[in-house]
Amino acid sequence: MIFTILLSAIAWFFLALYYSLRHWGTFEIGGITQHYKRIARKQAGYGSKIWLSEMVAFFIEPLTKILISHFIGIREVGFFDIALKVKAQFQWHSATSKPGLGVGIGAAGFW
Repeated sequence: MIFTILLSAIAWFFLALYYSLRHWGTFEIGGITQHYKRIARKQAGYGSKIWLSEMVAFFIEPLTKILISHFIGIREVGFFDIALKVKAQFQWHSATSKPGLGVGIGAAGFW
């Protein structure tokens, strides 16, 4: 089984490499040295947006729990934590189940 998967991955890699070389030609590094500053600035701009969104996602749950405990109460933080765990279970189940067989939460509600 593992050998078949490995062989398939290698075959797909070489097919993709062949067709990309056929379509775009060979790799050239000369353009990178000429346009290094522009490329670095573009990559830093793109990477900073991803980093910022990850930092917001990393701190949003603890910050929400702190705000709930400060303004509402510690008991409600427990309810909020349980609700987050239930939501995570539904998301995991809907992502791993076959279409039409599982319960999921989407834009239309339960299905």
